[in-house]
Amino acid sequence: NEERSETREEDRKSQERSNKSAVKKSDKKVIMLDMLFHPNKSYIALAGSDGKLRIWDFKQKKMTKTLPGDLSYFKRKRKFSRYVSFNFDGSLLVCVNGKGIDIWSTKNWEKLSRIEHHGHPVFHPKSNHLATVHEDGRKAMFWNLENPRKPIREKSFNSFREIRSIAFHPYGDQLVCGGNGLGGHNSGLLIKVFFLKKACENKNISH
Repeated sequence: NEERSETREEDRKSQERSNKSAVKKSDKKVIMLDMLFHPNKSYIALAGSDGKLRIWDFKQKKMTKTLPGDLSYFKRKRKFSRYVSFNFDGSLLVCVNGKGIDIWSTKNWEKLSRIEHHGHPVFHPKSNHLATVHEDGRKAMFWNLENPRKPIREKSFNSFREIRSIAFHPYGDQLVCGGNGLGGHNSGLLIKVFFLKKACENKNISH
């Protein structure tokens, strides 16, 4: 019995080493451009430089899902900027790839729809509304994922040369945009706050 137990344990360790080697071999040239913890569960979403979206379970210590992607847009632009974001309850995951922002269900990993847009996506903290940065870097856009064909609102910030980051206030009543002013890199950091009357709990957003 002891010999069988030792044999099983050695087989298990050998399989773990084999799995780790396989992951390293297949992913050794991939750069992880963004990653984010699920708000309630024990896994991380990883956006790779190969266009794929990976799900890593840190309790099981293994990759549990690899979802397809595309890099065509980034190759044309020669700029690799991929982002991931979970909604407030973790039921949705969005990821930027070469064809737009893919919207995934985390229940069955089905792709629900796509936003034809490549900006940095951030979920509202209390709803399924999404904020993104326009490709020109000077506009914030708001989306309702029930109808992602076009934004429900846009807000221009003409004092920006480029918006590099956006974030919602935890209450959801403000959106902050940060980046470079029109003077370029030497102009320093510029921050603008956009106040929302509604916390995106309804379908429309107003200021």
